[in-house]
Amino acid sequence: MKKTSFPFIFSLIVAAVISHWQWFDFSSVLNFSDWYYWPDQPTRQLLGSWGTWVNFWNFGSGNIQLYFTVFNSVWSLITSAGFSYDVATKVTFFIPIALLGFLSPFFLSRKLIGSRLIAFVVALFYGTTTYFLLKQSAHLPIALVYSLLPLLFLFFLKALEENVFFRWMQFTLLFWLMSVYEVRIVY
Repeated sequence: MKKTSFPFIFSLIVAAVISHWQWFDFSSVLNFSDWYYWPDQPTRQLLGSWGTWVNFWNFGSGNIQLYFTVFNSVWSLITSAGFSYDVATKVTFFIPIALLGFLSPFFLSRKLIGSRLIAFVVALFYGTTTYFLLKQSAHLPIALVYSLLPLLFLFFLKALEENVFFRWMQFTLLFWLMSVYEVRIVY
């Protein structure tokens, strides 16, 4: 009978929800440091702003993060569907950071070490390091890349071991997704 990792994974999800309780509350509004709340009406218009100038935001502003247009478009679609900007950011940033900050190091360390208990301890440590928690309170794109990094290493190891197209595409798509979130850190 094969031993399952389900109790460990479930415990890590519970740890993520408890440690990031407000992030899972869709009625809360989250903002801090350089992450501020956007009104829904300008957010709905983001779908059409693929250029270097956003003319509907305040008196207009430069779009210095062109790679971020993918998420601006997702936020625009979510707010156009009747949800708030805060729900859109929770779905695309906050909840993935909270969950992946614990789960991705678990999967990588389980692959490298082979012990589910040690992988569980590594994941708890990784998800609660001071650096990671500080990034979560100021630079969310960096925190998301940091939470996806162990998963990227895992996909790279699997691609090297198996050397099949699917594994390389899996690695490439995750690398691209991380670049969309924060190209400077991924580089």
